[in-house]
Amino acid sequence: MDRFKLDILVAIFLRGLGAILLFLFYQQISVKFGTNGAGVFGVIFSIQVLGVVLSNLGYNESIVKHIAKSHSINNIQITTKIIHTARIKTFPLSLLATLITLGYLLMYSENRSLPFQICFVIIPVLYIEQNAAILRGIGFFQISWILIGIAVPFLMLCILLSFNLTLLQAIICYLIFNWLVMFFSFVLLKKKIQLDDNIKVKEFIKILCNFKSYRFHLPLIISSRSLCVIGIVTAIMEIDIILINYWFGPEQTGVYSIIKKISLSISILLVAVNSVIAPKLSILFEHNKKQELINLLKKTFFILLIYAIPVTYLLISFPKEILMIFGKDFSQGSNILIIISLGQFINIITGPVGNILIMSNQEKLLRNIIVVISCLCLISYFIFIPIYGITGAAWITALRVVTQNLIVFSIVLKQSIKYGK
Repeated sequence: MDRFKLDILVAIFLRGLGAILLFLFYQQISVKFGTNGAGVFGVIFSIQVLGVVLSNLGYNESIVKHIAKSHSINNIQITTKIIHTARIKTFPLSLLATLITLGYLLMYSENRSLPFQICFVIIPVLYIEQNAAILRGIGFFQISWILIGIAVPFLMLCILLSFNLTLLQAIICYLIFNWLVMFFSFVLLKKKIQLDDNIKVKEFIKILCNFKSYRFHLPLIISSRSLCVIGIVTAIMEIDIILINYWFGPEQTGVYSIIKKISLSISILLVAVNSVIAPKLSILFEHNKKQELINLLKKTFFILLIYAIPVTYLLISFPKEILMIFGKDFSQGSNILIIISLGQFINIITGPVGNILIMSNQEKLLRNIIVVISCLCLISYFIFIPIYGITGAAWITALRVVTQNLIVFSIVLKQSIKYGK
């Protein structure tokens, strides 16, 4: 078995394990706290995604791309400077996002004890994801997935099964576990990379305030600008859960958020594959290895197709039975699960087309496509969710995923034909 297939199998196992743990975590939240508890956690996760993406400036995918290049030539100095720049530039924005989230939740929520806990999850999740991106860039994608996909769901599942918690206590535990995993990720990263973390205060301020101070990392910054826009627009798409909660309350939000999480099981493999091939794509494009690149993409598309068909069949054939696992109140969303699952099916069979554009230095093209489609989607949310509720949100979400992926796929296909000549 070649290294690529082994890496894919390990990624599938880890991502699958993370998905199972997350599934059981949501199932426990739904059983213990009902649709109301599922709705509260759905809003928490949406706010978390918005806060983290608005804080990280699009650095994560850019980090994978550029650290993979610097690590391939064993240049620890470049790697260290990229990491320092990313950390320092994102820190003040994470604080700002935390304060904005706190202010919003204090004004919106009737229960003032919940928002105070929720807002402090943004900083640890930001740095867990950032450190995981660094580890992916240097080839430790297994550890990366343990950090972002397994650690917190596993700890939460253990605590939910062991103790009879209130909803507030469950939220506090979720917060504590994220901080613990963040500190662990810093320790782990320092062991994997001989990183010089003794950055001086003057250098910290210089990097924070002066654009010229990291002119050395101009490729990172340029690519991260487009990726920042992509990340922000993608995060804004999480607003559907917040809007449903605003207009229809936590019960409907709980049903919709659980359905969205279940439908993502179709794209588990795509995320796992992306974590493996992203650094490889960057290196192959950098060294202009056309045939190796084409062979890698062919293998990837075949693996994704074989996985997507049976999983999608199960979700659209037995939606009511699957949702009953979370409780009888969730079975009302069976048609919603079918709609969103079909959208995710298109997402996975079109392959890692977004990553291909990013790693081939076409972030701006991808940005423009995502911005236009997402703006139309956002307008549609405000028009159709108040009228059609979660059914309207499901159709808009599915159409956005299908349209976006088919457009990007057609571009990649056209360019790959030219590239292969």
